[in-house]
Amino acid sequence: MLSVAAPLRAQELEPPSFPIDDIWLFISKVGEALDADPERAEEIDEQISNLRDFADLFENPMWLHGIDVVTPGYTREVPGEARPETGDVGLSEIWIAGWDGLILHSSDDGGHWERQETGIISHLRSIDFVDELRGIAVGHEGAILRTEDGGQTWAGGTGAGRGTHLSVDCIDAASCWLVGEYSSVYGTEGGGRSWQRLAMVPTRALNTVKMLGAETGLAGGTRGIWRTEDGGRSWERVFVIPEISSVDDVQSISGIHTADGTNVWAVGRLDGGLAILKSEDAGRTWFSQTANIWPPELLDQEQFTEPSTLRATAVYATSADNAFVVGTYGIILATDDGGAGWWLELLTGDAFLSFHALVMRDARVGWVAGNYGNVVATNWGGSEWVPVHGPIIEFNRAAGEILGISPGRFDLGDIGYLLAMERYEEAWELADRLTAGDRPDAETVEFLESAYYEHGRDLYVDDRFPEAAVAYGRALALAERYPSVDGVDIGRLEAKAKSYFERGRSLRSDHRYDEAIADLDRARELGETLLREDPQTSGRTDFLARIEYYRGLSFGYSGKFDEASAAFDESIRLDPDYKYPRRSLGMLAFHLGNYELAIDQLVTAISIDPEYESVLNFVAWVYATAGLPEYRDADKALTHVQAALELGRNAERLDTLGAAHLLASHKEDALAAYRAAISLEEEYAVQLATDLRYLGLLEGEGTPTPEALDAALVACVEKGMTPQYLSENVERVELLAGRDPALARRHLAVLQEEYPDHPDVRRLLEESEGWPEE
Repeated sequence: MLSVAAPLRAQELEPPSFPIDDIWLFISKVGEALDADPERAEEIDEQISNLRDFADLFENPMWLHGIDVVTPGYTREVPGEARPETGDVGLSEIWIAGWDGLILHSSDDGGHWERQETGIISHLRSIDFVDELRGIAVGHEGAILRTEDGGQTWAGGTGAGRGTHLSVDCIDAASCWLVGEYSSVYGTEGGGRSWQRLAMVPTRALNTVKMLGAETGLAGGTRGIWRTEDGGRSWERVFVIPEISSVDDVQSISGIHTADGTNVWAVGRLDGGLAILKSEDAGRTWFSQTANIWPPELLDQEQFTEPSTLRATAVYATSADNAFVVGTYGIILATDDGGAGWWLELLTGDAFLSFHALVMRDARVGWVAGNYGNVVATNWGGSEWVPVHGPIIEFNRAAGEILGISPGRFDLGDIGYLLAMERYEEAWELADRLTAGDRPDAETVEFLESAYYEHGRDLYVDDRFPEAAVAYGRALALAERYPSVDGVDIGRLEAKAKSYFERGRSLRSDHRYDEAIADLDRARELGETLLREDPQTSGRTDFLARIEYYRGLSFGYSGKFDEASAAFDESIRLDPDYKYPRRSLGMLAFHLGNYELAIDQLVTAISIDPEYESVLNFVAWVYATAGLPEYRDADKALTHVQAALELGRNAERLDTLGAAHLLASHKEDALAAYRAAISLEEEYAVQLATDLRYLGLLEGEGTPTPEALDAALVACVEKGMTPQYLSENVERVELLAGRDPALARRHLAVLQEEYPDHPDVRRLLEESEGWPEE
């Protein structure tokens, strides 16, 4: 059995004790200390040189998500094909994919690394090579890259949409499969030059795909594991994750792998923790091996019992008996008995050192990649791991020789570290001490402003809006306290404007609209000052356009529709190609019954971005359900919603498809669309039940039986009713009654003709007698 002991310990891979974004400040502080101690400077000259070399690597945090290896003497990895059990072969070519279009390459088993030029900045999530020359990498924003010269040049691929691609798998140089968000499966027979959608799988996302051959394959995601036997054109769910428990604890399959095509492992997070599943019949049936992890107390540690912490991210099998699993907190597990026992080989215990990607050349030699560019390797079957790449490891080695020079000179670095470790209160306490009393130096002020600002951005991305607003508030407090460090400073003025803007966005997302508007107004004032002071700098007008857009959103959500419309108009004036204010203005116009303006703005947004999925769906809804019949157009509704569905399938778009078919009197097609939406998303069935009750077609409360819901849906379609149409238009009439009584009466006349017996329509008719004439 494999040894539990591992020579690579957590302390050798600890996070940096300085801010990653300010390594040059760290180096400058070291230089200041050495100026006062020339003998010490000469002694550690080599370490200082190393610090400068490694500082460049920290410009990009380098989250690594995909890895593959090709070794001369080994044939292409094909499930079921025997692989050598020794490492007595030539040096391996290794490729690793990561953030910001990063592809790292080593041609000597990981001894040396170079960055290959990809020409993109999108995050890459998966990479697969079929030989030393030909490979494909995929990632965010529809990124697909292919090379035919070992990565010296990379070219794009087309036809797979603009969503996030999470996994690619090739069985030879021509045939590859691709999965990702929006549940699409794509295939190529041209080596990645062009792709076509093969199928849609009913799940939020597919994280991984592994083909067992040209026809048989497996894919895993947020709702389970699926299997295909026709090359990906149709999929059957073979393992079910019943439901996603919460946003904070998503249950999903992250990786699938097999060596022989029969014994297959899948890993991820299930039932609140790390999970290992195995199939012994090529993925048809599955059972759990999670309980086989040794030592068993590993999964009981307090830090791993909270949501979204410990999870398995990747698995790699080298035979029916040997396999490896990696995950968050730097975990590496291994088995040599088919999974009867999984032994802990490495655990850094630190989220900074999580691993995301794994590849094995054979049962002895392999590489693991993860956060901050760290790559570790084994030549001993996993019983020992050593670092082969990673700026944190190397930088700490060099910095560790220097940190004793002048204790207390690295307080700013301590703040960066505390923020990175989410020890916020300690970071704020230290920052307050540094800015107490006399005016701090410019370096300290600028660093702290930047730290608060970046911290706010991280919190905003994590949907922690109240905390983000507090962080931006700290940046602004410093900016107001020290308005200028060295006279007029455009950079500091711009930083202040951005902090007001970002806090305004955070407050809007926290539903504090009046506060958001006040911050955005201040950002606008500063932005206009910047435009006057520095008109040639690119981006000033775009920044003002973004401010106006979020002002419009804040006004709109607080019910100030005229102010919202004016802000959206100004945003469009500043940047006519900015699609988001056109979308929001179109939606607001629809809400207010101004269908001509709604259609004009939404169609223009689509002309700017023909694959603007949400707007394609919404303009279809306008054409299908406009409250005034002269704006309805079944053909246009169907054309737009079908275009949206081509880009991604969800319940909202299927609901729109049902409405479009009803307008066209395609009742069977409408019924099929609504049923498909119910089967795709449970939340949709709840909303549909609410609409059907409002129409008087469904009785009772709570969750209806599937039979009762379907019977009410059939009745709704037979009557030609569109769910949500009536409630939406009743709300519109109520809103317009106080704003534009004449338009409200026009809408009410249509409702009276279409739903003469509904109690809310009768109520509005009675109330309309008291509406003003103008």
